[in-house]
Amino acid sequence: MNNGMKALKTLKILRLGQVFILLTIFSGWIFAQISGTAPTPKPKPRPAPKTECPGCPVSAPKVETPPPRNSRIVGVDEVAPPSTGVNGRRVQNENDTPFEKSIDVDEKVNFNLCVSEGNIRINGWDRNEIRVFVRGGSKAGFIPRGKNDEGNPTSLKILGYDPKKDKGRNLSDCLFGEEIELDVPKEANLSKLEGWEDRVTIKVESINKVTININEGDIQLEGIQEGVSASTNDGDITVENSFGPIQLKSTNGNILAYNTDPLEDSDTFKVGTNNGMIILQSVTHLSVEAKSISGVIKYTGEIQMDGDYKFTNTSGEINLAVPRDSSFNFVIIAEKNKIQSELPIKIINDNVSPSVRTLRGTLGEGEASLYIQNDSGRIRIRKLN
Repeated sequence: MNNGMKALKTLKILRLGQVFILLTIFSGWIFAQISGTAPTPKPKPRPAPKTECPGCPVSAPKVETPPPRNSRIVGVDEVAPPSTGVNGRRVQNENDTPFEKSIDVDEKVNFNLCVSEGNIRINGWDRNEIRVFVRGGSKAGFIPRGKNDEGNPTSLKILGYDPKKDKGRNLSDCLFGEEIELDVPKEANLSKLEGWEDRVTIKVESINKVTININEGDIQLEGIQEGVSASTNDGDITVENSFGPIQLKSTNGNILAYNTDPLEDSDTFKVGTNNGMIILQSVTHLSVEAKSISGVIKYTGEIQMDGDYKFTNTSGEINLAVPRDSSFNFVIIAEKNKIQSELPIKIINDNVSPSVRTLRGTLGEGEASLYIQNDSGRIRIRKLN
C-alpha cells in the first residue's frame, strides 16, 4: 500500500516537472518575440483615382492659369464685327516680359500710331532710332516707308502687332498696355497720334512737331520745337516751353499753356474748350485766340506790339493781367456792371443797350488789337506788377 502511494506521488512530481519545463520553454519563446525588432508594416496601396473612363490612363489634374493682368485678350473682347485699323482684333503679348522693339530711322522721320488704352510717353533722344516698349499689353511692329541715303526710313507707321510674325485679318493697328514708351529722334515729327476706344494719357517731350487727336484722356506736351495740334473730347491739355503754331481743343477739360513762342510772325495760338478753364501765361504769339463756354479764361503776360488778341466766353469769367504800359485798341462787350479795369483805359465810345454794354477805346498808343466778349460773365483787366 505504501509502495503504491509512493509511486503515485512520484508520477505526479514527474508530470509537474514536465509542465514546468514546457512553461519555461514557452515563456522564453514569448520573451524572444517581444525583445526582437518587429517587421515594418507594408503601406496600404492608395486607391486609383476615379475616372469617367475605366481603363483609360490617368492624367494629372489641370491647374487653372490666372489670366494676364490686362483683361483685353485676343478673342475675348466684346467688339463689334471686326474690321481693320482701330477697331480690329487686338494682339496680346503673351510673354511674361514686356515687349520691346527698335528700328533705325532718318533723324527727321515722320511717324504715326494709334493707342487704344493705357499711358504712353514719347521722349526725344539723340539717336536716329525709334524704340517701342510695351508692358502688360500689346506687341509692336513697324511699317517703314521711304529711305534716306543710308537706307533708313523717312516715314514710319507703328503698329500694335508685329506684321512679320502676327498673321491674320482684322488685326488692330493700335498699341495698348499698362505702360507704353517710345524713344524717338529729337527732330522727329509725330504726324498723327489717335486714340478712340478707352481713356489714354499722353506725354510727349522734346521732339520737333506733334499732332494728337484722342477721344478721352489727358495730353501733356513739353519742349515741342515746331508746332502743336492737340485735341481731346474729355481731358486736360497742358503745353509748356514750346514753339511754333499752337492749336489746342478740349470739349470737357482744362487747357493750360506756359512759355510759348512763335517761330514766325504768322504763327497763331488758338485754344478752345466748352467746359473747362483756359490758363495762359507768357504766351508771346502775335495772334492769340481763346474761347470757352462755361470756364474761366485767364491770361497773364505782355500784350505784344502789333498783336491781335481775342477772348470770348459765354458764362465764365475773363481775367486779363497785363503790364501797365501795354498799348492796344480794344472792344469790350459784356453785361452792364460786369466790366472792371485797373488800367487807365481811354473810352472813346460807350454804347449801352438794355442788357449789354459795348466799350471801344485805347490804352497807350494803341499798337495792338484786343477784343473781349462775355455774354453773361464778368470781365476783369488787372495790372500786372
